[in-house]
Amino acid sequence: MKITLSYKYSTLDQGHEFGLEFSDCEHDETYVRWVWFHLGELMSEMKVNKQPYNIFLFPFKCGKNLKTYAYCNDALRQAKYIYNRINKKLNK
Repeated sequence: MKITLSYKYSTLDQGHEFGLEFSDCEHDETYVRWVWFHLGELMSEMKVNKQPYNIFLFPFKCGKNLKTYAYCNDALRQAKYIYNRINKKLNK
């Protein structure tokens, strides 16, 4: 399984758009859902649900690839890797 994180800044929405694309994961649907769950939990600290929205997370590629992650068999750890990369990009 490969997980690709992509990014672009949307001038229309005035926000940061991140895409999270899972490939080769036909048999790991549960793992993917747990990664999304933990990522949502971690990103609540970033106040992503506060209006006006300035961070968008999509389940498809948008923009340029930031990082590609390998399967690590721990959904929480995988979500932390993704969260840290998003946080690093925003605090650049």
